[in-house]
Amino acid sequence: MPWKETCAMNERMKFIVDHEQREVPLAVLCRQYGISRMVGHKWLKRYEVEGVEGLQDRSRAPKHHPGYALQLLPRGTGFGSRDPGRKSHSDLSQPEATATVK
Repeated sequence: MPWKETCAMNERMKFIVDHEQREVPLAVLCRQYGISRMVGHKWLKRYEVEGVEGLQDRSRAPKHHPGYALQLLPRGTGFGSRDPGRKSHSDLSQPEATATVK
């Protein structure tokens, strides 16, 4: 038997309509739709607050990227840059080679 393709938005709307008819308890309704009660409550709350638009998929991308601004700066500028004349710790641990001229 082939898979039945459905639109997530349509399924969520059917879930809301079925819940508003109050023919079965929420736990049973969630089981029929193959979702957890936590997800069922989430869709009901979103529908209550935002209407039909609340049932749309939301982006999972982070809303804030802490290191993004530093990646945009050219190397050697901004936070963490060092003076060109200043030696780093790795430079100090190596003895400088001196050439002797005869």
